[in-house]
Amino acid sequence: MGLGTFFTWFSFTLYFTSARRYSVIWRTFVKAVPTFTRVLAGVMPFLIGTALLAYTMFWQQTNNFSTYAQSQYSLFAMQGGDAL
Repeated sequence: MGLGTFFTWFSFTLYFTSARRYSVIWRTFVKAVPTFTRVLAGVMPFLIGTALLAYTMFWQQTNNFSTYAQSQYSLFAMQGGDAL
């Protein structure tokens, strides 16, 4: 079921390349993916490092940083201004 869904979505991208109406969407996608990948590759080390630092410093003081996954979640929530 999941593999069929993947190929259905993949066939939409092939339709975008051939349909003149959607060529702008496809060109935008082709231009944006390499830039997005470079930005993501540049930001991920800082995000992982910050989460590891918070995990090692605050794991005993609060439950928000008791596990690595919880520290990632807490830092992401604080970045967005959410209440914990």
